[in-house]
Amino acid sequence: MDIKNTYLKYVNAFIITTIAVCGLYVLGVFKSIETHTLDLRFLIRGSQESKIPLYIVAIDDMSLKKIGHLPWPRNVHARLIEKVQKAGVKCIVYNILFDGVDRYNKRNDTVLSKMIRERQNVVLPFYYGPTNSLRIEVDSRSSQPVVKRDPVPILASASNSIGFITAGRVDTDGHMRQAPLHFWGGANEYYALGVLGVTVAQSKLPKDILSDSIMQTADFYGYPAKDATINFRGPLCQVYQTIPFYQLLDDRFPIELLKDKIILIGMTAGGTYDHYPTAFSRSDPGVYIQANIMDNLWANDFLRPINRSITLIFVLLLGVGTGILTTIMKPVHIFVAIPAVLLVYWALAIFFFSNQQVILAVVAPTMAIILNLSVVIFLRYRNEIENR
Repeated sequence: MDIKNTYLKYVNAFIITTIAVCGLYVLGVFKSIETHTLDLRFLIRGSQESKIPLYIVAIDDMSLKKIGHLPWPRNVHARLIEKVQKAGVKCIVYNILFDGVDRYNKRNDTVLSKMIRERQNVVLPFYYGPTNSLRIEVDSRSSQPVVKRDPVPILASASNSIGFITAGRVDTDGHMRQAPLHFWGGANEYYALGVLGVTVAQSKLPKDILSDSIMQTADFYGYPAKDATINFRGPLCQVYQTIPFYQLLDDRFPIELLKDKIILIGMTAGGTYDHYPTAFSRSDPGVYIQANIMDNLWANDFLRPINRSITLIFVLLLGVGTGILTTIMKPVHIFVAIPAVLLVYWALAIFFFSNQQVILAVVAPTMAIILNLSVVIFLRYRNEIENR
């Protein structure tokens, strides 16, 4: 076989292989593996400092021991709100549902609503998401039973605003990576709890908070929505300053520390349902993830997935380039040059991730390089055997 036909055979092979990789990428075959590379990039990058003036008030195991099992009487929350308001906090965000009347004394709801109404800087959550109850009618837009659980009316009317929280918005491996920020439910428009917390703290409108955020179109239980990829700061329990709930009720606590801070209140006690795996931990409490989402909103530094068209260009360039180099170079040079190209691309991906919050896809380009290297090396080897 003459050299021209041999080279043509190699070219056809690496072009077909590159196109096949592009097709697999478009079909989403590499998506699951790609999400795992995000965790690796977080670990390589390491921890970052928080950029938001926020304290977490944790309902931890010791608070449950000191105050008692949940749910607590609502006047306990009223006492805490009264105390932190004296410190001059920016806002108070509850990552805890108040969807039923106080089981101890209904008057406690009145006491709490008075405290909430006083400064108009308290944000409460409502829940929208999956339910295990067979009594809940399935939303016609959703493929699974979902329910909306609002705060009791007396508290809802007293709060500054009500933002949604949800559960189960995790990737196929169970890890939390995406943050739903906004969805349109019929004629109504809803914002996430963290969005409204930052809105109150910065005295802005929700649409202004989200105007510069990098968001992707998503489906929120059958409704059109926008979400963002969380830029995790690090091991969250080490990143965000935390005060046990019971300590804050103590008269000896120096409340001046809380001046101009955002107070985020939520569960951290072991054994509670609201824990999720993240890049830095097998089980992060939801309140810490909420803090990280608010941190990203505050600093406007959610991760930015690169456009798919740009990824396809990288796949084509790296795939075809690998095919050409493997065709024309000596074997000893091939096994130096191609790994070098792969290392440079991964280094570039890690650099953009760590410094620009940009996510370069790495799996499809890597597959294009490895497969084209393998295909052309195999064809060259077979050609040498045939020519002996």
